[in-house]
Amino acid sequence: MHVLSTVEAENTKCYKINPQASFPIYIHSLKDYDADEFLNTMNAKIANKSEFSEKELLMISLLCFMKSCRDIEFNILNSAVTITNIANLDKILVNLLKV
Repeated sequence: MHVLSTVEAENTKCYKINPQASFPIYIHSLKDYDADEFLNTMNAKIANKSEFSEKELLMISLLCFMKSCRDIEFNILNSAVTITNIANLDKILVNLLKV
């Protein structure tokens, strides 16, 4: 199981159902990401027509939860604008969904 957190640091916890059964919970901290820096990187990739990883596409949608000097409304709108500026996004998503 993977959990996204805006509070807790990156971590792995072990959840025990009983003494014989347990599973890891991977906590991914969004507070470790700088939204402004990430957005600049994504815009540079768009300008250079570089390819995006699956993780980068996911992170664009989570931009508003990252630390930023801008307000959440701005980051929500910016993430929408950024994702729509990715060339061939429909083909990229179709390929990702085939996996």
